[in-house]
Amino acid sequence: MTTPKAVLLPVLIVLALLAAGCEDNIKVISPTTIAATETETHNTQVWPGGFSSRTFTMNGAGTVSVTLTTTTPADVSLGLVLGVPRSTGGCAPTVSTATRASATPQIVLTADPGTYCTLVYDLGTLTDPVSYTLKVEHPR
Repeated sequence: MTTPKAVLLPVLIVLALLAAGCEDNIKVISPTTIAATETETHNTQVWPGGFSSRTFTMNGAGTVSVTLTTTTPADVSLGLVLGVPRSTGGCAPTVSTATRASATPQIVLTADPGTYCTLVYDLGTLTDPVSYTLKVEHPR
């Protein structure tokens, strides 16, 4: 008479051998997320005592860089802000600087997804309107 253990043991050995003989050549590769970057360029003017503001939206977290690339006339200093839009209007500053045009970003900040704003303003020194170009690079 055969006992249940005597039957079960050979079955387990056969299953173990079958499992060991099967090789799994499938490699699991995790997807790599590449954050797409968007570049926005604004060409406009600031009048004496005035400002100019723009908003942008980031769907993912990442680095925001703001560059005042050109001004006309070239040797003008302006105020530059990166912030968040106020519910009552305007741009609440997160980072602010006084700067002249440059190829190097004047503001670089790591930010979460959301809506942000830039503001370029007269530091109180303008006597005539100033044309400028502002470049904002951020995750989409």
